[in-house]
Amino acid sequence: MKITVQIASVPDRDNLVAELWCEDEQWGEISQETENPILEIYPRTNGKNDKIWSFDLTEMIEKLTDAQKRISQNI
Repeated sequence: MKITVQIASVPDRDNLVAELWCEDEQWGEISQETENPILEIYPRTNGKNDKIWSFDLTEMIEKLTDAQKRISQNI
């Protein structure tokens, strides 16, 4: 599974967010609306409730760290 990060300006946030994607499905978002960054994790939307999100931990840590740096630089 390919994990990507997209920096976005969304209407319900004052600051930029990092959207977290797995292939074509957004699974989470990092925002900086408070003093500490907040990670929101979304449920799967593909109708497969029996499927859980499963990621390579090392890759996930790298992607989350990258996302946090990128939104911090753009505020």
